[in-house]
Amino acid sequence: MLTEEMKNVLIIKGYTEDEVETEIENALEKIKPQGVINASFIDNEHTELQNSVTEVEIPNVDRNATSTHGLVINGHSLVHALNQDMKLKFLELASQCTAVICCRVTP
Repeated sequence: MLTEEMKNVLIIKGYTEDEVETEIENALEKIKPQGVINASFIDNEHTELQNSVTEVEIPNVDRNATSTHGLVINGHSLVHALNQDMKLKFLELASQCTAVICCRVTP
């Protein structure tokens, strides 16, 4: 649930894969002081995990920390964010937000 206490609501609304990737990376940079972003995890582990993951533990993310960020992503962007090349970045971003709203239906 989005609340008034949230410091920032991040919106991913790109229509192309490049736009979505840029918006996700920018969002990760915005919340960097709230958690440690481990980009090397994404690059190094992506190949091994992309086809066989049932549960992913994102390192250096404090699950007990109180996040003040929310995330909203539209349907067009969600399609790209769930692609094999980008889903771990999206997971890292989403796991550091208090609320994530995925708008699957787009007019």
